[in-house]
Amino acid sequence: MFLSRMIKEKRQYKRFRARTRALPPNYRTTVEALEHYVYYFASARSTNLLPLLDNLTELFEEAAANDMPVRSIVGDDPIEFIEELIRNYAPGEWILKERARLTRTIDDATRGAGPGSDPS
Repeated sequence: MFLSRMIKEKRQYKRFRARTRALPPNYRTTVEALEHYVYYFASARSTNLLPLLDNLTELFEEAAANDMPVRSIVGDDPIEFIEELIRNYAPGEWILKERARLTRTIDDATRGAGPGSDPS
């Protein structure tokens, strides 16, 4: 299961890279810069970034086909653009489980009697 998922993701990533390389230079440079940002700042929020990267590439492929300027896509604040895109992708399962575990642990710890507990 793990191996087949890894192979699938590797193939998907190679397709993403090929599509990115096929973009006109200014679009390609922008996508590569956004990808770099995503790897540094989104990896803690999502375990599977490939759908985000695929959608990003698709957006720039369509923009290139329509001769849309890069700035009309990313706007004046590229950071806000990519952060908004990242927010549209749910975090990986592990973070959801860890958030639930943290909440449950603190709820359990504060339910009992004694110092630090919540009055009932």
